[in-house]
Amino acid sequence: MRLVSFVIVVALFLSACNNKQLSNNPLEHFEIVKELGTKRIIDLGDYDILSPRNIEVCNGWYFFREVNSADATVKCISTDLSKNAKGLPQGNGPWEVVGRTVLCVIDDTVRVIDSNHKRIFSVYIVNDSLRISLAKENCLVNTTSIPLSIDRYIEMSRIDSMMYRLVDTQGNTISKVMYPQDVSLNQYNWMAQNSIYMNTEIACSPDKKHYAWGVMYYGLFGFGEITNTDSLSLKTVYEYFPPKIKDLVEHKGDRLRIVTEDDNITSTISCEGTEKYVLFLYSGKPYNNNGRLDDWYADDILIYKWDGTPYKRLKTNKRMASIKYDAERNVLCGIAYAPEAVLVEYDMTGILD
Repeated sequence: MRLVSFVIVVALFLSACNNKQLSNNPLEHFEIVKELGTKRIIDLGDYDILSPRNIEVCNGWYFFREVNSADATVKCISTDLSKNAKGLPQGNGPWEVVGRTVLCVIDDTVRVIDSNHKRIFSVYIVNDSLRISLAKENCLVNTTSIPLSIDRYIEMSRIDSMMYRLVDTQGNTISKVMYPQDVSLNQYNWMAQNSIYMNTEIACSPDKKHYAWGVMYYGLFGFGEITNTDSLSLKTVYEYFPPKIKDLVEHKGDRLRIVTEDDNITSTISCEGTEKYVLFLYSGKPYNNNGRLDDWYADDILIYKWDGTPYKRLKTNKRMASIKYDAERNVLCGIAYAPEAVLVEYDMTGILD
């Protein structure tokens, strides 16, 4: 078994490395380190937002997906904090959502992908309450999908091999890119690989011409292009370090699952795309003895250009669980816990120029 840490760079151009010797630590791939101080910290408990999982910003509003709320799956507050709207109710009714959902912005409208009921809803604010309308039904869009439009999605797929697919709402493949074939995890079959790759964060640029991804339990990052929203290509891959694999075990009778060592390093927790750059919220911390993270937060943000060139490393003064960029205000925001849920804002003036 090959467990020696190394870096593989797969590229169609040599400039992606900036002629710099790489190490097995992504943090050392960056020469510029910028420490960020908070612009504002918002106590989300004041708005009855107690357990947010992810965040979207749209038309002057913050939208949060709640994971442990008894009354609503989506809640929101205005970015100037002057207003908040009653949450989107959860349930099995025709205008309710339940179970696994994805909160996203498509065509300047907040959408909720309800994979349990195979529906996509548009979300609106009416008289200080959230309302939804049906945008698509009979949809086979999974929870790993990133939207390019209401009809096109990029997803991490595991049909008969590991790949990224560009799909329509019926799950039909429009274009696909195989996972890199010369990285250390490929000594295992695709079913075993799935237990690592299934935890992958994906982001795309606002113009939908670029996409990038980072794997949570593996120091693997990829950068690609999207042509006319109907073709994917993979341009650059960095393998900083492989997962530390302890064993292979049977899973659900006919599948193999990779079990990692307790000191396996966690990599990408969240990622976000801007016009010129992609931002990875990077952990770099090991599991504890229970095989879980001590916490699910990170305070390092690795910024790459869309071609994979390292740009800047940011160090935040709060450890966050997810990040989102508000281009209208040039603000990076993130969900943190101190110990209750808070929203942290950082001014990005002079950083993403």
